[in-house]
Amino acid sequence: MSISSVTAFGPITSAMFPQTGGSSASASASGTTSQSKSTSQGNSVVQDFLDYAKMSPAERMRENILKSLGLTEQQFEKLSPAQQQAVNQKIQQIMLQQMQQNAGKTGQLVNVSA
Repeated sequence: MSISSVTAFGPITSAMFPQTGGSSASASASGTTSQSKSTSQGNSVVQDFLDYAKMSPAERMRENILKSLGLTEQQFEKLSPAQQQAVNQKIQQIMLQQMQQNAGKTGQLVNVSA
């Protein structure tokens, strides 16, 4: 049975609905598998964005500085406590430098002009 319809999310085809029996079921399953991979990748992109949007400006600034130092948060967590302390001091220095450079501008961390 072939179902062909268009919704707000795009066309609906019979490949989206696994059928029982025969080679057509395996073909549908493989199509569904590739679709679920792209969906999971899409979900991870959306989740990454939502995680970033929930960050405070200071957290975003810290993450950007970590990136500039060539580290991710996971890599940072794997460092020894002494190394973490050294990286945190470096982050603090960079944050202070950036705040001093933008001293006259409002809204660096919190917009208090309103």
